[in-house]
Amino acid sequence: MLQLLGFTNVRMIEEMKNVAEESAKQTEATIVLSMEARRDSEIMKTITVATMVYLPATFVCVSRTSCLFSSPCMLNVTHHIVDCI
Repeated sequence: MLQLLGFTNVRMIEEMKNVAEESAKQTEATIVLSMEARRDSEIMKTITVATMVYLPATFVCVSRTSCLFSSPCMLNVTHHIVDCI
């Protein structure tokens, strides 16, 4: 019976070692994923800043150069947009 308990303990230790190794692999994978998520977050911040700068500027430029908001083009729809500029 003593041998059986010794075998069971060895087997249990081996299983615990396997669990610890799998846990270490999962931890490494989680670290890689978190680093990728951080990089993705930095890229999204850059895109957001670029959008905040260029989108309003584009709207201002387009609204000043197009005749969509001017009354002569709105009243006379037979003319082309080129005639309004």
